[in-house]
Amino acid sequence: PPLPGSKHPHPAPAVRRAARCVFVCFVSSVLAVTWTRADDPSILARVGDVEIKVADIRASLKNLSSSDEAALAGDPALLNQMVRSLAVQRLLLKQALEQGFDKKPEIAAQLDRARDSTLAEAWLQSASEPPQDFPSEAEVRAVYDANKTALVLPRSYRMAQIFIVAPKDAKTSAKLESVTAKLKKRGADFAAIARTDSEEPQSASRGGEIGWLTEAQIQPEIRAQIPSLKLGSVSEAIRLADGWHILKTLDVREPFTPTFDQARPALTKRMREDRAKQNTQAYLAQLLGEQPLAVNELALSKVLPGAAK
Repeated sequence: PPLPGSKHPHPAPAVRRAARCVFVCFVSSVLAVTWTRADDPSILARVGDVEIKVADIRASLKNLSSSDEAALAGDPALLNQMVRSLAVQRLLLKQALEQGFDKKPEIAAQLDRARDSTLAEAWLQSASEPPQDFPSEAEVRAVYDANKTALVLPRSYRMAQIFIVAPKDAKTSAKLESVTAKLKKRGADFAAIARTDSEEPQSASRGGEIGWLTEAQIQPEIRAQIPSLKLGSVSEAIRLADGWHILKTLDVREPFTPTFDQARPALTKRMREDRAKQNTQAYLAQLLGEQPLAVNELALSKVLPGAAK
């Protein structure tokens, strides 16, 4: 689900779009089991006799872009979904192999096509990989100095919330009144109330925390309330189309320009990604220059079903 109170699904749409698929949403709902016993710390998840280890997830993370990595770092729920999804995928794979499903001719043909595609893409990626010593520190420094203005990080807020679902025309609800009464009691524990009463499961499991959000990522109705909130104070219930949002500001980060050392890892990764894209285009241009591609347009027009014979 989208981050409550955010007008965008997530700062990195590619990761959030993937997490929205029916498979992942289903996985998240059925695998809500808490890891309660001491176990091998290298094991992240287990379903039946299938285990997902730290190394499995690290291998998957290698293919993420910088923005997707940042999204995972800023929202632990996304990484949680990734682990759950992989666990169920492995379970399904185990069952398919036990039943010999991969031996069916039509499935074997699909696997061959997938293998060919994966191998070709891996070869192109290998051929486009920049040298290990790129970029040099001087090159990163030059990019940092030339882009300091663009590197300024906007004001952001670490927020927590209690969310209560309500129809659009509802002016109040018994649940809202109950939660409001709990919050007004002396010594009320916002996080504990969020865990038991908030109706947004992911943030509720973290005591209501929805992580760091920039001003641009927060819906206007909520953004307007934040400046009046002192750190640690709790807002009145804010009515949005999906229901009631009760907010708590946990921390505020004023706009700032990261130092060179802070920015270097991200800049280095981005520069390598940009160089790899340039190398890919150059490699393909050279390859097709040496071995020109020709397409039989007449035959192509007859490929689709129903085309003229």
